[in-house]
Amino acid sequence: MKNSETRGYWEERLAKNFDLSGVGFSTLGKNYNGWMYRVRRHVLLKTLGKLDYRFSDATTVLDIGVGTGFYIDFWKELCRGRVDGLDITDVAVKNMKAKYPDSQFYVADIGENNLLETLGKNRYSVVSAFDVLFHITSDEKYRRAVQNIHALLVPAGIFVLSENFVHSNGARADFQVTRSKRYIERLLAETGFQVIERAPMFVLMNAPVNSDSRFRRFCWRSLTRLVSRGESAGSAVGGAIYPLERLLLSMTREGPSTELIICKKTRDRTT
Repeated sequence: MKNSETRGYWEERLAKNFDLSGVGFSTLGKNYNGWMYRVRRHVLLKTLGKLDYRFSDATTVLDIGVGTGFYIDFWKELCRGRVDGLDITDVAVKNMKAKYPDSQFYVADIGENNLLETLGKNRYSVVSAFDVLFHITSDEKYRRAVQNIHALLVPAGIFVLSENFVHSNGARADFQVTRSKRYIERLLAETGFQVIERAPMFVLMNAPVNSDSRFRRFCWRSLTRLVSRGESAGSAVGGAIYPLERLLLSMTREGPSTELIICKKTRDRTT
């Protein structure tokens, strides 16, 4: 997949729907995606709270793939320092610059060779990439993205990401690649990251990409058909499942869907 095609795809999606359906599950509507983002926020707060790291003291944060700014808002609420952002699309960066004039935003591809030149001397205490890296279809660019993130972090900086992290060999589509847990863990270690925390982000409310269960897949197809009937259905279904989703997440350490992964920069990357 060419970079121009990827950029064009996201420019078109966000221009059409600059809301959570534009950055989330596009076929499930704004309201259901809103409930999904509430789950993400819950898991993120709970997991970050377990760490021996005061995120309120983070002096600089960079969010990769800012989209409509959900995680910019999150980090601004949690941290006292400056929160910057990066996105592959002009539409996202234009909107973010207007909404957050005290932050810096860059139109850039995290997997490009010249990424560090674009950001200059800026280095960050925390870098986040939520549901972003699996949209990099080139394995070479995926590796370079992780290396760029490592270079953008200060010593002992924190990298927070969500990934599919599957136990199988993964799968490829036009605008998304699901990579294996083994591949990602090896790349993180080779680059100079230590995984310090993992947590499931969904049990019922997202596609069961890390499960071979026919029953789970049947349930997911049934849910999507129901939610796709309209925004009212998405709101009702999301609201009904949300408390059960939180309960199930509190009872499991290995979910069938996307996971939250938190890493610490422990050393300079190996060559």
